[in-house]
Amino acid sequence: MPIEPIKINGNMGWISAANEGWVTVEDGVYIIENLTIQGADQESCLVIWNSNVPFMIRNCTLYTDYNVGGSFVGFEGLELSYVDNGQIVGNKILYNRNHGIVLRNCNNITITKNKLTENKGWAIVSFGFCDAITIFNNIFDNNDCGIQLSQQGNYNSIYFNLISRSTRGIEIRGNHTHVFKNIIQNVHYGISIKNGENNRIEENIINATSAYYIVRGILIDDAHNNIIYNNYISSIDSGDFEFLSPCNNSEIALQKLY
Repeated sequence: MPIEPIKINGNMGWISAANEGWVTVEDGVYIIENLTIQGADQESCLVIWNSNVPFMIRNCTLYTDYNVGGSFVGFEGLELSYVDNGQIVGNKILYNRNHGIVLRNCNNITITKNKLTENKGWAIVSFGFCDAITIFNNIFDNNDCGIQLSQQGNYNSIYFNLISRSTRGIEIRGNHTHVFKNIIQNVHYGISIKNGENNRIEENIINATSAYYIVRGILIDDAHNNIIYNNYISSIDSGDFEFLSPCNNSEIALQKLY
């Protein structure tokens, strides 16, 4: 049976949760695992604020029923605000009214081996200063959009993900982000860099079938000093690249278009 939404506020909140029995501690890491949490009216499934102790969310299901009493309910699957030192591993995050995972001013967060499905916004989105965010080896399917990292974010990594059936695949608004070896298929916009600098986009596969067409494989908008290298792009309908506004000193090399 699903349980009601969970909120943890501050490092002391983890201690309280452990005392209640639904958080365990292993080698100094607080762990939430094997729970099914259903979002309620205007509440996210799992919310953590103001925490910097090591923690892990593992093998949980975070979801919202689309219709309860005839109306949409719930907001995000997982919401982290001013949180550091977390691992999000092996979860199912699906059917949430807004975004799947939201990061607000977070650092040193690893998101891996999750499946994010049919979330009505970005599957993963960051706001504010989010640094050292690592997103790898996840499956994204039929969300409105894939991954967006905020303009204030730096030194993040996105790799080995499969993103399919979304309006947008990956959108980078920050700096010093490495996006590599992702498979992005059946999207309108594959990878976008907007207002970002010193990012590296390489060895990604962006393709489409006749059911979904690519408007742009890679879109660069007011972004400078980026490296776009050795990506594979299948453009069924429209263009492979588009540059908007000034885009200075970027290196575009060895793309394979087919």
